[in-house]
Order: sequence, then C-alpha cells, then structure tokens
Amino acid sequence: MVEETATVHFGYGADPIRAAALDRRVRGNLAASLGAIAGALASNGFTGAHALRELADRVEAGPVRPLVFALYTSLVDAIQSDDDDAVARGVERLAAVDRDAAVTLRIVDLFGAELGAEASELYAILLDDDPDAPIEISGVGSEAFASGRARVLDALALLDRAAPEFGAEIRVFCNEIVFAGSATGFGANSFASASSPYLWGGIQLDPARANRIALAETLVHEASHTLLNGLVDAGELSTNPKDARYSSPLRVDARPMDGIIHATYVLGRMGMALAEIAEAGDLTEAERRDVAARRRENGILFQQGLATIREHGKLTPAGATALEGCFALGSRSPENAEA
Repeated sequence: MVEETATVHFGYGADPIRAAALDRRVRGNLAASLGAIAGALASNGFTGAHALRELADRVEAGPVRPLVFALYTSLVDAIQSDDDDAVARGVERLAAVDRDAAVTLRIVDLFGAELGAEASELYAILLDDDPDAPIEISGVGSEAFASGRARVLDALALLDRAAPEFGAEIRVFCNEIVFAGSATGFGANSFASASSPYLWGGIQLDPARANRIALAETLVHEASHTLLNGLVDAGELSTNPKDARYSSPLRVDARPMDGIIHATYVLGRMGMALAEIAEAGDLTEAERRDVAARRRENGILFQQGLATIREHGKLTPAGATALEGCFALGSRSPENAEA
C-alpha cells in the first residue's frame, strides 16, 4: 500500500489537504496494482500489457474518473475467472478512459450520453450492491437534470462560502456527480445518494429530492463516507458478525455494524457542516428553519447511532481510531452535539 502519513490524520473535521493526500494514496495503490497486473499479463505473453502501464502512470499523476476504478474492479473479476476474452476487453476499455480529457468536476445523468451506455450499466450494478435491499435505479430526464444541476451548483457555492473546508474537501474527493433516480419512487429501498470505493471520485445522487440545503448536506454526507473509506483503506471497522443486524440511524431496515458506524460518522460531520451553514448571511428565513430542523434531527440520530455502537460495537483498531473524534463530539451536551 502506498503510504503518506505526513498529512493523513484521523481528525473529525474537514481538511482538504488530508483529502488530497488520501486521494493520492488511493490512486497510488490503484497504480501499483495496475502495474503488477501489467507485469503478470506481459509475462504470459499478453500484448496489451503496455496500455495498463501507461494507465498506471496517468492514475498516479492525477485524478481519474470513477469509471477507471469501476473498470479495474471488472478486470480483476475477469482475471480471477480466467476469462481471457474478458481480460482483453477490460484492458482495452481501461486504456481508453481519460486518455486526453482534463479531469474536472462534471455533472452527468447516469443513463445520459456523456457517461455512455457501457459505463451506465457498470455504475448501476455497483450502486445496487445490497442484496438485502435491492433498488431499481433510473435516469432523471432532461428537465430534472437541468434544474437539479443548478441546485447542486448552488449547494456547492453555499458550501464554498459558508463551510469552505467542507466545500474544498468535497471538490477533492469528487470529480463526477452522477444524477440517478428510483424507478420505484420514494420507497424504503429507493435511491437517494451513494458513494463507493469502487467508484472513487464520484458521488451519485437523486436531485429531485432536495433544495440547496439538503443537497449541501448530501454532498457532505457522501464525502464523509469517502473520507472514512480512505482512512481505513475501505477495511473493516468492526468484528461484529457479518449477519448481525442493528437499528440504524439513517435506514428503516436494520444494518450490519459497519453500516451503523458509517451512518453515525457521517451524521456528526453533517451536523458540523450545517452549524457553519447556519451562519451564512444569504439564507432565507425558510432555509434557516430548515437548517435548524436538520441540525436537531441529525443530533438526535447521531446520539442514537453512538448509543448502538457503544452497546453492540466490537471495533477494530482502525475503527476505534477513526471514531475517536466522533465519540468526542458525542460527549458534548445533547443540545450542542451537532455543533
């Protein structure tokens, strides 16, 4: 694993410098793996191995689209399945990604032309990754896309002004925002937002659900998941049995302990960002009431999550270290737990 400890720490607040160091570390690990795969393929006479080496250099040099991580996951699956044709296709698809394009923040529709049909299918598979709670993901349509894009940009601008460290952290962790909806509507298992180590660099969300306050909260939510995954290298946070389920502060269905830890971790940071947004000078009265209500609700849910972890959690060393700041925030009085 690529190590970079000088600016990587487990502090609970937003830190774009740390985010950049984590991004470099994650990309460095991917580049090293791509290089190792290229070497193994070359030793077996695979003529396209040089393309993976070139990609590894690009990955190490700077940000790449989430599609690179998704295609890498598919390539590893093909290698493990000894599917030579799939390996050849995987290498070809990886080599074509981001060859010439500058990787700056973009907003795309999951099933739109800019992302492409092949990427759309792969993204949808990786997003619908919980067999206990399957979802039917859809696109959002041109009108919803246009209005949602405007609100997301407004939410990012609000974070840049009111909670600049959180805004900068999001921009480091996210170079692609993918709009998606739920074909089944707003049910218990419908799609709201997501992020994944297999789609590093991306946030997926349903823009129809939210105003700029809720969207700002959602962006912090998903960036916090990314931060926690990066800090523990997407490893396990607890040793609780995999089939054990506990009450979740963010889901109506019971969740594994690692899910409870993630939910609680992001709730605290959402509250911290909302506390900064509350001080913004350009909020309407309705938005101020919305922010206050969200802070109260998040504070209650945050404490519920902490209580579940304290009662049932069997934390790994990495999990315990990652949660130190989370527990410190929770030790404050209930009325200030979200501040």
